[in-house]
Amino acid sequence: MTYAHGIFDYSTDLLGTLDQTQTAWLETLSFGAEQELTARLRPGVDISEFSDLFTVAGALLCVSMMKQLDDPGLADFTAATVKLTFSEDRSQLAQTAYRMIAPWCADGFAFRGVTA
Repeated sequence: MTYAHGIFDYSTDLLGTLDQTQTAWLETLSFGAEQELTARLRPGVDISEFSDLFTVAGALLCVSMMKQLDDPGLADFTAATVKLTFSEDRSQLAQTAYRMIAPWCADGFAFRGVTA
């Protein structure tokens, strides 16, 4: 089952009126958000057990991505040396999305044996 359509619907509620180009971007980002969040889950997790939460987390991630597209986060510009510095994506929306699904995510720790 795909959750991208629900993610898209919640995202449009949060973003408000979008033009045709923004709507096309959001449709694509909805599928990307679903894939990104799914990739963070532990193997064997059944999304249907927390589908509403997953969909809202996906929408928050989409809104974060859309805001990144509108504001690339240019933190510094120096014309004399042509230096551009972009800030890292530390969006509170994206962080909230990741925290929402954290109980179902892999912790990122893996133990590997060492041969002597």
